[in-house]
Amino acid sequence: MPERAWRGIFVWARQRHRDWGPILDIRVTEAAVPGLAYESLPEVPDRVDFADLTSQAREVAQLVARAFTEGRPPEPCAIFRYPNGAKFRSLVVANPIDLLRLRVSLIDIVETLDSSLAAGVCASRLASGGCTWRLREKQEAWSRVQALATAHLSVRDQMSAFDIQNYYGSIDRERLLETLESAGLGKEQRDELALILNCWGRRDGVAGIPIGPSSSAVMGTAFLRPIDASLAGRSLPFTRFTDDIRVFTNVNDGDVDLQHLIRSEARLLGLLLNDDKTRVFDRAAAHRELRRPTLSSWAHKLKRTPCDRAGLRRAFDEAISSDAIHPSEFRWFLNALKGQHDDHAVDALLSSNELLHIDPRACGDYLVEVSSPENKLQIIHLLDSDVRDAAIELHLLRAVEGGVPSEVSLFLINRAQTASERLVRAQAITSMPVSNVRARELSIAVATNPTASYWERRAAVLHLARVQGRARDKALARLSTAGDEVLALSARWAQARAA
Repeated sequence: MPERAWRGIFVWARQRHRDWGPILDIRVTEAAVPGLAYESLPEVPDRVDFADLTSQAREVAQLVARAFTEGRPPEPCAIFRYPNGAKFRSLVVANPIDLLRLRVSLIDIVETLDSSLAAGVCASRLASGGCTWRLREKQEAWSRVQALATAHLSVRDQMSAFDIQNYYGSIDRERLLETLESAGLGKEQRDELALILNCWGRRDGVAGIPIGPSSSAVMGTAFLRPIDASLAGRSLPFTRFTDDIRVFTNVNDGDVDLQHLIRSEARLLGLLLNDDKTRVFDRAAAHRELRRPTLSSWAHKLKRTPCDRAGLRRAFDEAISSDAIHPSEFRWFLNALKGQHDDHAVDALLSSNELLHIDPRACGDYLVEVSSPENKLQIIHLLDSDVRDAAIELHLLRAVEGGVPSEVSLFLINRAQTASERLVRAQAITSMPVSNVRARELSIAVATNPTASYWERRAAVLHLARVQGRARDKALARLSTAGDEVLALSARWAQARAA
């Protein structure tokens, strides 16, 4: 195990939250309970408390090192089906130790990979600071795409857009490992990556590389470098956001067949172009695609007249009444309303599963910020009746965290059958009232159930850290010496906190 990786994990325990967050692919938010820090995985829509692991970094590092040296297979991962427009993405929720193993395997080459990327590659680039590597925020990366595209369109009059079909799921793992080896990946690190990725593929059905971990974003971005090189070799300006490629040319440039070029390069990598997303835009249409005019004009208006709440509300109502609101436009309106702490969109969201499906995370963020006690009662009623989508349930639970009646939690918990629903069960446990006796009994039952998933048992242990009772103490004492080493760490942390 590289000395640098060890040092990074140990430093992790001594850093403030803003620094140690990235090592577990987590982003810190406000603490919902005094003494606890709540974080959320940036690509996975659940809220998990990692304070138990960050307070025991030496033990965590030893677990990572042992798994590394023993060649231990990764723990099973959960496949979470997450709405992405009209289709679903299969996000992967992995054990935190396995997320660390991925990051440790890449730690020696991540800077080399980043420095080898062309200037037009904007997504999954390294940010400065932190105890190990972390990536720039997606919004910052997209702003970079917009700025570069605007500059290119000032001297060129058309933009061609290309997208790889099922990109992460189509990546050939052997080809990927060869790409990483060419950047200096050592044999031990290569074997570790191969073990984790191939095991998730064979056992858990994860095609290609998993969607979710930031390690995948680094590997996925680096895998398309041959396409970048081919475009740069022909002096063709371009931007790339993971697998979304935009090339800028003039109408009279007839000497290059862009579609044939990129299709051929993709085929050499074992990839296919998504024909439905292959399009050519003139200059005006390209600007509209990069930043929708309604958003541009409203952003300008709000900067000048931030109190024009009535106009913003009217614009939102008009947008959602259209046949198909663009997801970016929908997110923009929710963020604008959230920024003014305006609950105008709450009724529309809670009365329409279609709107909630556009972007469950954005809806959840908005509802967390603006929901009143009356709104929370509406959400609880919705959870108890109509909602049947795991991703939406998770975000609705976030909006009423700590206020879900045990009856609703029990309903969601007892219904769990799929991996996605088991993650909802974990969130429901986290949201149960700490003073409720039934909630405490349920947490004990789940925490000590060997057939429950890691995330369910972890949520139950962390819930027990906040309740009282002799039965709780016995359950935590039993778990603190359990066979599951990561769960035992959580139980020991819960014991210490309870004491």
